[in-house]
Amino acid sequence: MLLLPANLDGCSSGGEHPHRLSSGSRTAGRPVYARPVIWTFDYPLQTERLNLRPHTIADLYDLAVFHGDPDVTRYMPWPVRDREQVRAALVAKIPQISASTTGEWIVLAVEERRSRTVIGEVLLKRESDCVAEVGYAFATQAQGKGLATEAVLHLMDVSQRELGITTFDAVIEEPNVASARLLARAGFVPAPSTEPGLLSFQRTVTHPMASTTPHPGHKTTAGTAAPPERWTP
Repeated sequence: MLLLPANLDGCSSGGEHPHRLSSGSRTAGRPVYARPVIWTFDYPLQTERLNLRPHTIADLYDLAVFHGDPDVTRYMPWPVRDREQVRAALVAKIPQISASTTGEWIVLAVEERRSRTVIGEVLLKRESDCVAEVGYAFATQAQGKGLATEAVLHLMDVSQRELGITTFDAVIEEPNVASARLLARAGFVPAPSTEPGLLSFQRTVTHPMASTTPHPGHKTTAGTAAPPERWTP
């Protein structure tokens, strides 16, 4: 993995970063750490109940269930999709497993480990070397079980530890109250927004190595976070 010195990328480390250049490298008396040039992970990312992994063409049936559900797509930047439209979107997202430049998205399937069913998607957009935007969409039948919270928090946990991300952004449509509640539970706070009808949120990491994993009993009914024209899973 290519690494970039943390003190050269314009990002504040916010604490000890897992990628240390060398035990003797120091800046102003402090160790110098590094961030990866290319964002990617060792897949799958696993929680107690979920696998966060790259998409495969075999996900078509599961994706069609919630990509074709108007209750899910209500706050998405795409309309209800038929099977062929889902197939086209799926083919486009299969290679989106890394982000090497600003503006690129990592798009992952969220698979329930017990049933091996894809119940949602999580996304991570590279905004800078230490700032990322988070997005997500979950099937109706997966909501209300804490699964969306579990997936989003785990993605942020791993991103903090392995990529050195110190700030997470999220943008939702104003009527999406359930998604706003999810973001609040995940530690986001409201941030200024310049786009009419959209709400912005931000989570700043002060201790990059600290876990944000929720209590096993944590529940949420939020299912989607995606304003128009920001991402198209």
